[in-house]
Amino acid sequence: HPRLGSLLAAGTSICGVTAVSALAPAIAATQTEVACAVANVVLWGSLAMLLAPHAANFLLGECPDAAGMWLGLAVHDTAQVMGAGLTYEQLFDDERAFNAAAVTKLTRNLALAAAIPALAVAHSCEKTVTASYSKVPGFLVAFVGMALVRSCGDAYYGAGSIGVPTTEDHGGSPGGPPRGAPGGGGEAWRRNMNALGDGLGAKACLATA
Repeated sequence: HPRLGSLLAAGTSICGVTAVSALAPAIAATQTEVACAVANVVLWGSLAMLLAPHAANFLLGECPDAAGMWLGLAVHDTAQVMGAGLTYEQLFDDERAFNAAAVTKLTRNLALAAAIPALAVAHSCEKTVTASYSKVPGFLVAFVGMALVRSCGDAYYGAGSIGVPTTEDHGGSPGGPPRGAPGGGGEAWRRNMNALGDGLGAKACLATA
């Protein structure tokens, strides 16, 4: 069952149910194959969400970044990773591990941009390659586009303007615009991105998912 194998591989290694849903129409998977892949992600991902935080603390508790990265790599679905990360944060009072888990998982999600077209072509004949690319879902393009926008904005305004402003960030002049942020735009960028991520992203979109 090559199509089922591809669905299981994408769901396990990239971003769970989202990867399965994105890949299924591109390779003409049947409902039975999709259901099996989704059940696999939900079952094992849910178990990992409950057990992985304890294992991560036991094995890597002395290094929060490593524990968070392990959670971001070991758990299947994005929502399950966030659940595991929040569990770790609340149990062991370690927000750093949660942040590392979130960044690691979102980085994994970027593999969709390459994996979906590649698997679509692999399951298609030469005459249907163009049709396979046309089946790549729009949300995948939007996800990669927004990631690029955020990354470019952070790079433009400088790393110092993304964290809490300090005297050094202001070039040694308290009250001045952050270094690397022309006209003090870094503060507005940080405020708007935090509102978008914490409000719309975390509370609306992720909670709905």
